[in-house]
Amino acid sequence: MRSEAFLAVRNRSSVTRVPLERILYVQRERRKLLVVCGEERFEYYETIDNVAPLFGKEFYRVNDGCFVNLDLIDKVKGETVLFRGGEKLMLSRDAAIKCKQVFYVYLKTGEQFANNNNSLDNSAPDKYNLD
Repeated sequence: MRSEAFLAVRNRSSVTRVPLERILYVQRERRKLLVVCGEERFEYYETIDNVAPLFGKEFYRVNDGCFVNLDLIDKVKGETVLFRGGEKLMLSRDAAIKCKQVFYVYLKTGEQFANNNNSLDNSAPDKYNLD
């Protein structure tokens, strides 16, 4: 029985087990996925919707083509997500605002506040003092 969640990354030269806890972000680039784990990067043919069910509460979908690992973010500043180890990810203004709010709540509670499609739930922003 496997206890460690992972992505199975397969390309022409290899098959690699990539533990989810090491992934900083996963981003769609044309028909491929880019999986970034600090210095290591993996590219392979897959859809983001096929890997999305593997991600737990620590992954947040910032837009249609990108998930970030909230556990490995150090700071969200402006339109940039700064990860442990110095990796940076640029976001659109709207995606950065939502990511910043979700990251704040995640740090405070360990949970995302989101509805079914991982988007920001604006029905009760005062609950988290996000104004």
